[in-house]
Amino acid sequence: MNKLVRAIAGAVAGFICAPAFGQALEEVVVTAQKREESLQDVPVSIAVFDEETFNTRQVDAIGEIALIVPSFEYARAPSDSPGLTFRGIGTQAGNVAFDNSVGMFVDGAFLGNVRLYGQTLFDVQRVELIKGTQSTLLGKNTSLGGISVVNNKPGDEFGGTAEIGTEVENGGWFGQGAIDLPVNDQFKLRVAGRYSDLDGWVNNVTTGKEVPADRDIGVRLSALWEPSANFDALLTYQYTDNKRVG
Repeated sequence: MNKLVRAIAGAVAGFICAPAFGQALEEVVVTAQKREESLQDVPVSIAVFDEETFNTRQVDAIGEIALIVPSFEYARAPSDSPGLTFRGIGTQAGNVAFDNSVGMFVDGAFLGNVRLYGQTLFDVQRVELIKGTQSTLLGKNTSLGGISVVNNKPGDEFGGTAEIGTEVENGGWFGQGAIDLPVNDQFKLRVAGRYSDLDGWVNNVTTGKEVPADRDIGVRLSALWEPSANFDALLTYQYTDNKRVG
């Protein structure tokens, strides 16, 4: 009887202690307020997507994030001009008479042309979707919220990644990769790129092709200079070509 009681007590103790290991979650660091902070300490509503989520879900555009994030919608006009909506309010897609009320930033730089919002996303470290008025902190075009895209910076060691895949449902393929090229301890380079050629889901009986077909090309060169522990400079050049037929 004593052995049975001790066995039950040990099992219960193990059951009670087990959740303690699952409570140690990885800290999520964001820069929504222009400084690195823990997500739990930021007093605004933020949805964050990290690199692992991008790779797992094969996200390569802001419009695909809208399929995941509640209260965020993305529309695209026939002219290919997008419209972003937070919590049911936003600027109509293709309306050139008004500026967009949701601003987008890439590595801290504001994208002044709304057509740039549809650019291909690749080699992304994280994306922060900041809901609510942010005009005081982020400035113009953020009366309803902001989107911050943070790309991967050049690394300290030589190395790279490469990936190729196919679109099973509609047809097509994509390939992407990145490589770190450290020159020395203070100056590092990173080259990243993505190419995708995806078929559509509607058969055009006139041409016999599936539409809308998307072909996206993106190449980015990043240079990081860190002359001291208190100063660093990041210079980025990116070329994107997005073409939609149909």
